[in-house]
Amino acid sequence: MSPDRTIDPAPGVPERGRRAFSFFDWDGTLFLGAPAIIEAERYFSREQAADPAAAERAFERWLEHERSMGPRAKLNDMLIARYRGRSVQQVEATAERFAREICSTGLALNADAARLMRVLRDEGLEPVIVTGSPSVVVRPMAARLGVRHVLGADLIHHDGIFDGTYRLPQTIGPGKAVAISQFLALAGSDEPDCAGCGDHESDVPMLEGMGRAWIVAGNEALESVARVRGWGVIGIIPVQFPRA
Repeated sequence: MSPDRTIDPAPGVPERGRRAFSFFDWDGTLFLGAPAIIEAERYFSREQAADPAAAERAFERWLEHERSMGPRAKLNDMLIARYRGRSVQQVEATAERFAREICSTGLALNADAARLMRVLRDEGLEPVIVTGSPSVVVRPMAARLGVRHVLGADLIHHDGIFDGTYRLPQTIGPGKAVAISQFLALAGSDEPDCAGCGDHESDVPMLEGMGRAWIVAGNEALESVARVRGWGVIGIIPVQFPRA
């Protein structure tokens, strides 16, 4: 992975002078179910196969094996490696179809987190998604919530073909805080002017510098931190995503 991460340019280099942002974790906070990086790869596997059912079974066997081999960060790396050789145009088109399917079937959006995002937006805080999933996968779903900025795995490509790697930092755990710091430096903004929301103890580094923070109920370790820090708590209310 190359260390020269750039702020995701499509969309979202923040305009200087926008002083306040709200940073929302994606998987488990706004997006319910399996992480988007897994759901999208499951969808990609089915769509590209002559026998979709067999392809999905093969992917599930691969996923079970890789999950047994190490932590979430390593699994993310292995999932991103599967993008090697795929064209940017193909992946963007498939991600849009994936978003349409997600938004038309199932209760994949946490209404409580979406409501908090709207409240903070009304206060003048521009929402930003922070996720370990690839930006190219999350962006079409984020757009349906009116979110322009996605700080996710920034997949590297050459001549329109992904090479299976990404620019650092890896946007999991402390890497989320690094990505946010880079984003705010580019925006000319400061963390105390911002807010954040996450669902897992790995989100603590992202949340602890914010002026205000909320967590999604359900993770005991994170709830313990929230009680000490005085952070707010929201629930999980599954609803459908808005249509495009």
